[in-house]
Amino acid sequence: MSNVFTTWCLLVQLCLALTKFDHKPAQPSCSHSPNFPVCVGKEIFTPQVCEEIINLANQKNAYDIGYDSIDGKPAVQIDVLEKGEIQHPDMYNLISPHLDKLTDFIGEHFSVDFIYWIFFRRYSADGNYGRKSVQFHDDSSGATAILMMNKPDIDFEGGSYQLVGKNITDFDPRTAESRPDGDIYYPKMHQGSALIHDGIIQHGVAPVTKGTRYSLIVFYSVGNIHAVFANDLEMEVMLHFQKANGTDDWTNEFISKILPGQSVQRENAHVKDVFFGIVVNGDGEEQDSVEWKIGFAPAIQNFRCSKSCMLLDKDVFVYEGVQSKLFANDQDGVDHLDQVPVDARVPTPEQGPEQGSEQGPGQGHGDQDPDSVFANDRHKEL
Repeated sequence: MSNVFTTWCLLVQLCLALTKFDHKPAQPSCSHSPNFPVCVGKEIFTPQVCEEIINLANQKNAYDIGYDSIDGKPAVQIDVLEKGEIQHPDMYNLISPHLDKLTDFIGEHFSVDFIYWIFFRRYSADGNYGRKSVQFHDDSSGATAILMMNKPDIDFEGGSYQLVGKNITDFDPRTAESRPDGDIYYPKMHQGSALIHDGIIQHGVAPVTKGTRYSLIVFYSVGNIHAVFANDLEMEVMLHFQKANGTDDWTNEFISKILPGQSVQRENAHVKDVFFGIVVNGDGEEQDSVEWKIGFAPAIQNFRCSKSCMLLDKDVFVYEGVQSKLFANDQDGVDHLDQVPVDARVPTPEQGPEQGSEQGPGQGHGDQDPDSVFANDRHKEL
C-alpha cells in the first residue's frame, strides 16, 4: 500500500512539473467587430531586441524634430524606412530580421501588400522638445502596427495607446471615458507586443507623466486597389494609364472616355500607378489635364475632375456597399464634390506622408462616422 501511495505521489509531482513547464504562448486579444478591427499580439519582438533598438536609436541620436502636421509640435522620431526607401540603414538592419513575425501576425487579420513606412518614436514627460503625447488622428496606412519598445508602468508612466470605438463588447480594454463619436479604449501592451489596427481608426497617445516611452510604428499598404475616376464637368475626360507601379516604363494606354456626370472604375490598381485625365471640348481639343497617382491606402480611392480638374479627394473612404457621410450618393452612382466641406478635403497623393507625422496623408477624416467606414474586404476574421 505504501508503494502504491508513493508511486501515486510521484506521478502527481511529475504532472505538476510538466504543467509548470508547458508554457503555451498567450493568444492574441482581438476584437471581432467589423467596426473595430484591432488585435494585440504577445511578444512579437523579444525584450532584448527592443533594448537593442532603443540603445541604437539613442546612440545615433538621429531624431527628426521637424514639426508634426498632426499638432504642430516636433515629431521626435527616426524614419527608418519611408515610401519603401531605407533612411537609416543601421536601424533597418537591426529591425528587418524580426519583421517576418510581425508581417505573419498582421497577415492573419488584414489583407496587406507591403511595408512602406517604419519609424521610431520617443515620448518623454520632461524635455524632448515638448513631445509627451499625440492627439487623436487616423493614418494613411491600410493597416498600422505599433510595437511597444520598453516597459509600461516601469520605464514610464502614462503614455497609453488610445483607440476610439463604439459599443465594443468582445475586446478587453480599460474604457476611460465616452466621447460623442465613441468610447476610448486602452489596450494593455507589454514590451515587445504589437497592436495592429486599420489605419482609419481614430487613435492617439496619452501624455507621458514620468519617464520616457519608445515605440516602433510600421505602416502597411493595402494590396490591390479599386480606383474610381469621376467626371463632374460638362466636357468629356479621356482617361489614360500612364505609368505602372512607380517604374520608369512610361506608357500611354488609353482606357476609357468618361462622359459628363459619369465615372469609370479600374480594378486591381496598384500603389504608385499613375493615370492621366485629359479634358476635351466638343471639337476634341484639349482644355485641361490632371495626373492621378494611386496612394498607399485606402482599398477604394476616388479621383475626379471638377471645375479646374484638380485632384481634391484622393483619400475619401468609400467602401463597397458603404457610403461615407462626407458624400451623398446619387442614383447615377456619382459622388458630387460640391457636397464635400472644404476642410474635409485631404492632400494629394503626390504630397505623400507629411515629414515627421505619425499620420501621413490620411489627415482630415476625424469627422467620419465610425459605423460607416469599415465594411471592406481588407479585414479578415479577427
